[in-house]
Amino acid sequence: MAIRKQKTKKSNEDGSMGLTGHLKELRNRILIILGSAILGFVVCFQFSAKIVDFLIEMALTNGYELVYLAPAELFMQYLKVGIIGAIVVMSPVIIYQIWGFLKPGLTKSEQKVLGPALIFGLFCFVIGAAFAYKIMLPFMLRFFFTINKSSEIKASISVENYLTFIMSSELTFGITFELPVVIGILTLFGLINPKLLRSVRKFAIVLIFVVSAIITPPDITSQIMVSIPMIFLFELSIWVSTILYNGKKKKEESAEDSGEGHEDSEEEGEEEDE
Repeated sequence: MAIRKQKTKKSNEDGSMGLTGHLKELRNRILIILGSAILGFVVCFQFSAKIVDFLIEMALTNGYELVYLAPAELFMQYLKVGIIGAIVVMSPVIIYQIWGFLKPGLTKSEQKVLGPALIFGLFCFVIGAAFAYKIMLPFMLRFFFTINKSSEIKASISVENYLTFIMSSELTFGITFELPVVIGILTLFGLINPKLLRSVRKFAIVLIFVVSAIITPPDITSQIMVSIPMIFLFELSIWVSTILYNGKKKKEESAEDSGEGHEDSEEEGEEEDE
């Protein structure tokens, strides 16, 4: 018993935490996340019908007819919207709890990288989702509706399929807009550099125009409206990578210079002693 107490005191003095302490902290943070998610769901579920009406308004304005094919289908969509809404609303709490658990195990340099990256990444995701809803989805819905050339086929879409399409598109573009954050992290960890990004710039721009031509209606205006933000994201990634790479290089050079200066001073001290 005395040995265990001494070990516990030593671990507390060092500021480290044992396995039991980590498990307790993990449990507490999971409980906080679950509690905040449940609270968010209770609140968001009260507005789920209004949220669904807001999301389907875009389809109705483009000529679609929405139906539900099973008795519980619409109710299940309300539940899905409530759950996703809770995750979105409580995402700052969730990210904070994850960061609080990971932070003690990270070095100071890693904390400086990942902390701002989480905040900036959340901001970029919101911008990407807003871009998808305001620009991409109206174009895509209009294109898929006008491609129907048969007068015998009506665009009656189930609510489940429509909401799945909307949410998957929001998620896709939200993740796509995380590109500057990912490039920044890879640059700081030495896995990529601005020179490499500039060397593939031409190929990346061509690929962006090809992808935009595939996912947009066949008119030049739509393709340009989608391509320009994507090119801007790539150029922003190069800019972010350049700043971080140069900053990292300067720190390494200053560290080397200070190390050399310290060695020279030690050599001079040894010569004086002799």
